[in-house]
Amino acid sequence: LFRIAVNLCRDSYRRKGLLPVSGFPEEELERARLAQAGESPGALTPLDRLVQKEQEMLVTRNLAKLPLRYKEVILARQFLGQEFSEIADFMDITCGNARVLWHRAIGRLKLLLEEEGALL
Repeated sequence: LFRIAVNLCRDSYRRKGLLPVSGFPEEELERARLAQAGESPGALTPLDRLVQKEQEMLVTRNLAKLPLRYKEVILARQFLGQEFSEIADFMDITCGNARVLWHRAIGRLKLLLEEEGALL
């Protein structure tokens, strides 16, 4: 999921001319992902990693069902940690519209996950 998110954001940034073609160093991305999740390398048990992988696959599958703009706003906010003002600039919309779009996207993703029985 993280890799898909990064690649989608990279493509979007490149289309807008905001990211150099070389992108991010892979080690930095992995460190950022672990830091955001509050993890340190090797902290998870094999069972924890398996459960996490299954959850990532479930979210990835349902994220793929969303419209492109919903995917972009979720990935920018959740995985890149961008502020709504940054998302608004990137998507060429107002800050208020970025918030509304994010809330709608999260709501739609939540519904999809509930339909699969992933959320109680």
